[in-house]
Amino acid sequence: MTQTNFSRTTQIAILCAAFAGMGLSMPGCPGTQALQQQVETLKTSEAELKGRLDAMETSNKSLKDEFTQAKTLLAQVSTTVLEHGETLKNLTAPKVSHPAPKATKSSKSAKSGKRR
Repeated sequence: MTQTNFSRTTQIAILCAAFAGMGLSMPGCPGTQALQQQVETLKTSEAELKGRLDAMETSNKSLKDEFTQAKTLLAQVSTTVLEHGETLKNLTAPKVSHPAPKATKSSKSAKSGKRR
């Protein structure tokens, strides 16, 4: 038998070339197309979710601005109510009724004269 002596570097180079040739000549792995479809589906889903997230962030910012405005208005109303608290207490306090003036004789005779 004839044995050829290749150097170690040449053997490694031939081995690498053989693996590269096999990799290029083999058809795609089974399921690669299904995997690619899943990747495309996930990309589409990701884009949709990003759009929804952007819409939610915009809505959240709007709600935050409205909440800040409501807090400001509530503080103003609270201050106004506290400033007018005494007036409100006076308005809601029970009224003391004054006794009706007693009728005098002249007013009685005037009333009785009108009736006749």
